[in-house]
Amino acid sequence: MIIHGGAEPYEMPAPPRPEQREGPTLIRSVQRALSLLSAISDEPDGAPAKRLARVTGLPLATTYHLLRTLAYEGYATCDRQLWTLGPECKRLQP
Repeated sequence: MIIHGGAEPYEMPAPPRPEQREGPTLIRSVQRALSLLSAISDEPDGAPAKRLARVTGLPLATTYHLLRTLAYEGYATCDRQLWTLGPECKRLQP
C-alpha cells in the first residue's frame, strides 16, 4: 500500500501473515512512541519535530501525531518548537 501525505509518498509494508511471525506480538505504534522518547532523551536542550522524525526514521506526520499524543499524556513537552521529555517521564525515574 502506498501512503500519500507529505512531501513524498512512501510504501507501507504489509503486516506479516500469522504463519510468518516469529517471537512475541508487538504493537508498532508503541515501538514508534518509545523510539521518539529515546530520541528526545538524547537531546537535553530539546529537538524540533523534523529532527526527531529524521533520527527515528518516522514520517513527519506520524511524528507529529505521536508527539501530540505524548504531550497530551504528559510524556513530552514543546516550548518554542523544541520537544523535551515531559513530567510523566521524570516521574518514572527512581
